[in-house]
Amino acid sequence: MYEHYFTKINRKTIQAVRLEYGKLGEKYVLKTFEGEENPNGLFLHNSIFPREEIFDGEQRMLKKVLETRKKLIEERWILKTNNNL
Repeated sequence: MYEHYFTKINRKTIQAVRLEYGKLGEKYVLKTFEGEENPNGLFLHNSIFPREEIFDGEQRMLKKVLETRKKLIEERWILKTNNNL
């Protein structure tokens, strides 16, 4: 799975969005986690379960990932990328 981690500093908190995507079985999956970092740098979820989207093709999934990345970068989120296969 690939991962993109975005952060945005507000007055008192550090908001975080993590995108995980890749092939899972026969389908392609994009998981979006939203939350905030605590002072120890740990990721706290606003909800227990991530938002999950399932795609039939890799190109459709990658298009959605790129659109989401572009939107977050335009909103001045900071990108940290960690690619793990």
